[in-house]
Amino acid sequence: MKTVRYCAILLFFVAVCAALTFADEAETYPAYLHALSDLRDARTYLDRLTPSDRLDNEQEHAIRGIDAAISEIKPAAINDGEGLPEPTPVDAHLGREGRYHKALELLDRAHRDIAEKQDSQFATGSQYLALEDINEARRIVDRLIILASNGVINVKTYGATGNSITDDTAAINKAIAAISPSKPILYFPAGTYMVSSTLSLAYPVHVLGDSQTSTIIYLANNSNCNVINVTSSDVSFEQLTVNGNQPNQPNGNYYGISYATALSNLTLKSVTVTNASTGVFMLSASNVFVNGCTFSGSLGQQFGYEYTPGVNSSNVTIVNSRFDSTSITSPFVCLFFWPESSGGSLSKVFISNNVVTFPQTSATEADGIVINGATNVVISDNEIASPAGVRVAGQNGLELENVNGVTVSGNTFTNQYNGMETQHATNSNLAIVGNVFIGGAASSSSSSYAIDIGGSISATNINVVGNNISGHAGGINLANCNQAYVSRNTISIPNIYSSTGISIEVCNNLVVSDNVISMVNGNSWGIVSSGSSEQYETYRGNILSGTGYGFLFYGTTYTACIVQGNTFDGISVGNQYYGTPISGVTILN
Repeated sequence: MKTVRYCAILLFFVAVCAALTFADEAETYPAYLHALSDLRDARTYLDRLTPSDRLDNEQEHAIRGIDAAISEIKPAAINDGEGLPEPTPVDAHLGREGRYHKALELLDRAHRDIAEKQDSQFATGSQYLALEDINEARRIVDRLIILASNGVINVKTYGATGNSITDDTAAINKAIAAISPSKPILYFPAGTYMVSSTLSLAYPVHVLGDSQTSTIIYLANNSNCNVINVTSSDVSFEQLTVNGNQPNQPNGNYYGISYATALSNLTLKSVTVTNASTGVFMLSASNVFVNGCTFSGSLGQQFGYEYTPGVNSSNVTIVNSRFDSTSITSPFVCLFFWPESSGGSLSKVFISNNVVTFPQTSATEADGIVINGATNVVISDNEIASPAGVRVAGQNGLELENVNGVTVSGNTFTNQYNGMETQHATNSNLAIVGNVFIGGAASSSSSSYAIDIGGSISATNINVVGNNISGHAGGINLANCNQAYVSRNTISIPNIYSSTGISIEVCNNLVVSDNVISMVNGNSWGIVSSGSSEQYETYRGNILSGTGYGFLFYGTTYTACIVQGNTFDGISVGNQYYGTPISGVTILN
């Protein structure tokens, strides 16, 4: 009798759990059902209204994206146990542009429903894929809306062929001459448009292609000129490639896209600029937005920005883009910000989620990113890499000069002589946080550092925190620094003679704490303090391990320096505090 009662209780418990599970599913899946319905209706608005309607390639592409999203979320939607509601009839009074707007509204709604639903079954799989498919459809419908408006100037209407053979310069210039406030979009359908002289944009315009791979503006052999000059504010480029055909331009220094001085509201979105002397060149521009672009194969700077005397420029954002000089034998700098001469300024620079690649060659300047004279700069989550091989002295992943208020965080630096360096001028208020520096075995010089701050000119208020460093002969070097904090960094020093984890020289008001430094060479140093005058330095809570030396003190004068609570693993007692006792250094371990 007890067995029967226990079985009944167990069956009841299972039934309750099943009901709760079903209730959870019923609560979870209607969002997908709503999204499925909206996607189906969006597809209808993009499809032909009558059998005689013709679909262009863009409409078909958007419909394919919607179909893919539908297939991804359909299993989740039908788990609700309900059928789809009847399709919403298409409003026959809507013109083509109105239908596109309605389709975009439905796509936005479907995207919102799917994105807000964090169902574990779909969050990392079908949900992600569906959102990607919807994003692609939205992008295409955005373009369709633009092209359906009356403000589009199609260069082919003015005689451009895009066949890569005919010189399209004259036809494109006719189209440019037709730009007006009521017709602000210059459209290049898919094709390769050969030009033999510079295209000049003197009025606000949105230059639009079909894609970076299908719409190409190509400089003809022996033209020896800029491809595009921009002399107006409010100019944007989207979905095209500008190719300077540099190997076939034997004379002169020219640009892919060149901007006049002190322009504003400039956008490059999903654009490729390649094979010029300099890819893009700007002078004291403000409100610049670069997103999803590729700059490659240009001899000098892939992207150059200079500031001119008397012009205070601001707001430059560069995200999700690629800068590549690896094909150039003697490259200059991938991404370059520099004052043309004294008197100009640049503030509010945001460089994030980009890939910067450049070779380490015998060229005097082959750096990834160089920024001189700017304030309020954020450089975050970028990948800055060089191919494996011999490192060349003086070449850096990131070089900062005369800057104030810079945050460098979450970046990965690979295979540079120095990961990042400041030099030549006063730098202040720097935060170098949470980066990864991978030097590679070829960084064999003991003067190579992952982070090299200061130099012969002072740096003030420096924070170096939470970085992971490996493969560099030197981890962190601070020279002529005032008010510096170096903490929670992990430094692995390779088997290189006289390598150093942290090097301090002529610093004032310094804290070096809670760092982990490991060494494998018997002549390596964990922390070195040197210079003519070291003042108010504190070294505490650091962990030093390996076969080398712990601390080395060999400066001329020390004032109120304290060493406390450090840990040594594998380092003999005689090598833990080399150079002590020394006046002005108090060891409290």
